[in-house]
Amino acid sequence: MNKPCSKAGLDHLLKQQFLQDCLAGASARATGWPGKPLSESDWTEVVGLAAGHGVLPLLYERLTTGACPPAVPERVLQRLRDGFLMNGAKNALLFKDLAQVLRALEQANIPVIVLKGAHLAASVHSHIAIRTMNDIDLLVGRNDLEKSVSRLGDLGYCAKTKVTDIATLCETTRHWPRLFRPPPAPGIEIHWALTQPSEFSNINPAGFWERSRPTTIAGVGARILSPEDLLLHLCLHTASDGSGPFRLGLRPLCDIAAVVHCWREEINWQELQSRAVQWQADRCVYLALWLAKKLLVAAIPDSVLQAIRPQDFDDRWAALAVDQVVLAGTERPSPQAESALAVLGWLIARRDSDFSRGKIGLLLKMLFPSRDYMVLWADSHGVPLNSARNSACYLTRARGLLRRGARVAWRGCLHPRQVMAHLQGYRQNTLLWNWLVGANPERESASE
Repeated sequence: MNKPCSKAGLDHLLKQQFLQDCLAGASARATGWPGKPLSESDWTEVVGLAAGHGVLPLLYERLTTGACPPAVPERVLQRLRDGFLMNGAKNALLFKDLAQVLRALEQANIPVIVLKGAHLAASVHSHIAIRTMNDIDLLVGRNDLEKSVSRLGDLGYCAKTKVTDIATLCETTRHWPRLFRPPPAPGIEIHWALTQPSEFSNINPAGFWERSRPTTIAGVGARILSPEDLLLHLCLHTASDGSGPFRLGLRPLCDIAAVVHCWREEINWQELQSRAVQWQADRCVYLALWLAKKLLVAAIPDSVLQAIRPQDFDDRWAALAVDQVVLAGTERPSPQAESALAVLGWLIARRDSDFSRGKIGLLLKMLFPSRDYMVLWADSHGVPLNSARNSACYLTRARGLLRRGARVAWRGCLHPRQVMAHLQGYRQNTLLWNWLVGANPERESASE
């Protein structure tokens, strides 16, 4: 049974709703909540939530261009303006580097599709400062992968991780280790697929190229995904990336709403539905679209949602997904605690009757995971990739998990309620992910 919300919890949810109303352009509603007009401290908390969700520049744009903008204290508005301008300056530098990269690939006769942030900032939003970005994502054909990396190497880009087995890399992940050159240049991810090889295996990468469209980005010719493929990519990204389903928060949902608004006259919804089912990704796509409509009033036809609604969808999955989105804007545990919390959370989510075969087995998998996982782990820690398992990597990872686990245990002694709240969040993540990928999750209430 759901526990009653405390006064502080209710106040937080009201601020979250206020932020969503602002982002949805519902300025007439975004004036406060019953019995309490927004104070400067309230506004400061709303801005903090927007920063946590990665939508601070978008919030500034909404508050300053709406038909009936709410009154914002000057100091708060100045912080929003500063964030907008700083992101605009950062993105201007990013697009300058992107233009150089696109020209280099064009000169090498390498077709490229610009993905996610750069595509959205350039072609969907009204100003490049609106969309926050951390790197540049590009899609190339599998046969052009090595040539692309070599060409970027000529520009000074290199990966912290040395790739020695390209076949293994392509079997285990979807992009080359992130490429960098001296600051302030952004990182670049060269993709040959949009999803992990272990997820949504029915996706045919060749189809993206057949349906892609020519455009100009940063003054250079490139290609972008079709509106339907772009929407599907955004849905799968928010459902399966990050530290759990929908833990990327409101930003990808804002992206979905913006794409629907921008391409509303061209989107072939029937084609999108058919492709989602063909990819066996209809649950992820449905819930992502549902969230965008529910939280941000995205103009997604009810008939579309009804057509792809999974038969076993119920209020529990909706509530879990909303909870994950809301949590993304709040304070997260430190990186040192993330792995240990994840292990404990997954153990709690599993309720095997046989402890030795269930929970001990899961612990062994955490300490000695598959080669696929270790390839990704090596990528994130700068360890050279190869096809053989590297025992040193396992020992290093196990030692790190034990050290972090000790920190979590100590933290649990000092702040038990906070740790248990995080563990419950990880348990909810597991239940929701199992449902999204079509597993048979436990049917007990996630709130018990």
